[in-house]
Amino acid sequence: MTGLEMCLQLDAEGIVIVHVDNQYRAADIRTITAPVLAYEADMVLVARPITESAHYSWFKKRLPHPGSGGRYAS
Repeated sequence: MTGLEMCLQLDAEGIVIVHVDNQYRAADIRTITAPVLAYEADMVLVARPITESAHYSWFKKRLPHPGSGGRYAS
């Protein structure tokens, strides 16, 4: 069973999904979820700053990113 399936089975009030590569600090989950918990938003999407991240290769930074319509996202 996946984490998402478990959340649905337990009738969770909210679900937080993050990449497993530690690009977000666990402490940031409170900040990321704050608009939802304050009833100011139904969902929050957070983008990874690929072009600004030092650990990504030049090649990866130049690939078109999903959602960018084939353009280079910045």
